[in-house]
Amino acid sequence: MRQMPALLSLVLAGAALAGCSAPQPLIDRINVSDAKYNRDMAECREQVSGSWIPFAGGSTADCMRGKGYHVLMNNSGL
Repeated sequence: MRQMPALLSLVLAGAALAGCSAPQPLIDRINVSDAKYNRDMAECREQVSGSWIPFAGGSTADCMRGKGYHVLMNNSGL
């Protein structure tokens, strides 16, 4: 029974950290190098997070679609 608070704390900390990661769009990466994909994804994340008005900058999926990627799912959560 003494281990219960420690276990509960560990589970809650894990859940809090998991909530920090934003879902990513699922994108078809055929014929796209890892370097180009990572660079484009970083640019889109920066563009979306740089907007001071919520939802004004669109989504990462919209940005990647604008760069010519085929977005399979907007926010896959993977």
